[in-house]
Parts: sequence; structure tokens; C-alpha cells
Amino acid sequence: MRNEDTMGTQAHSAPSEKAVPCIARQPILTADESVIAYELLVRDDAEETRSKTDTDEATRATIDALNLIGLGVLCDGRAAFIPCTHAMLLMGYFSLLPPAEVVIELQDKVPDDGQVRGACEALKQSGYRVALDNFAPADRRAGLAQYADYLKIDIRQYPSAQTAALVTEYGSKSCCMLATKVENRQNFVDAKHSGFTLYQGYFFRHPERLRARQI
Repeated sequence: MRNEDTMGTQAHSAPSEKAVPCIARQPILTADESVIAYELLVRDDAEETRSKTDTDEATRATIDALNLIGLGVLCDGRAAFIPCTHAMLLMGYFSLLPPAEVVIELQDKVPDDGQVRGACEALKQSGYRVALDNFAPADRRAGLAQYADYLKIDIRQYPSAQTAALVTEYGSKSCCMLATKVENRQNFVDAKHSGFTLYQGYFFRHPERLRARQI
């Protein structure tokens, strides 16, 4: 499988071209390994495997790329999970994107306060889906789970009994439980046994780097 796709024309670069930041995507899959969405990550450059450390800048770059290239190209018509910081949430930057095609992934440093709840309510009323990243036992964002369509849990961090308890407490028809950091078959088997219905990790696929160029 190719780990890097090329979009747009790169063969004859010109000084007037404006480069779009290198974006990587990692699939989110069902138990039968069907891809239902991609998480989008911005790399510092095409050769880096690390995500940008400035999440606000990375999110802006991702949204700019989505508006420029389109989700149909970046995500093959599937939904895009886009990391969202506290500042980006309150700025309402995601209103530039079509609600049916994106999932707003609130990072673990986003607090549970009145402003955040108001922003989440506004997103939901506008038709956006919300995910809580790195959800944990006794998570301080537990009050935000009422707005979540997806809870992402790093299954490497907790015993199976704890992750299964989270699935039992929060999983429902309106909230899908997503196991992250699934790195081998045993992780996959354990996550399914715990009740997770969606999965993400190196066991399935490493992030694919996607390059594009605005001419």
C-alpha cells in the first residue's frame, strides 16, 4: 500500500506557487476493518513523522487545505476528524467547513466550562459532530460527554477492565467508542472484547502523507 499520495501538479514547480502544508491521514475503522473516517494531522514537512507541536497552527493549516483541495480528495469522501484546541473552539473557526463532512476532535486540554459547553451546543445545533480525544477514567471533561458523538480512548494506558467500564458507562447509539493506539492483533481483539466499535492505530495503517500544492 502506498504511504504517500500526490495531489496536484508538482513536476514543474514555480516560484509563484504557494505550498500547502504536508497533511497526513490515519484511518478510523470498524470491526470488519472498513474505513469510515480519517484523522487529519499536519506534519512540519513531508519527511517528518511527527505532528506539528502548535496545534492551533496545524488546525488552521488543515482547514485551509480542506477548503483548497476538498474532503473528496483528502479523505476519499469520508469524514475528517480534525484536532481542536480550546482557542480554536471558541474562535468558531470550524464554521468554514461543511458539518456533514467533519468531526471536531476536542483535545484533552480543553476544559469543561460554560464557554466550552456553549460552543459545543452551537456546534451540535449546526449539525457538527464532536469527539473527545484521549478520554480517560475520571476524566475532567466528563461533563462534555453529553455532546460527544465519539469518545477516543488510548487502550494502551488502562487495563481492559477500565476501558470496558468506560464503554459500558458512555457507549450508546449516539456515542461511539473509539479505541486508539491499536498496535497489534491482541490490542484489536482486546478492544473488541471490551465493546469498542471503532478502531485506530498502527496495526491497521500508519499515517499516510499527502502532498498538495496551490498554484
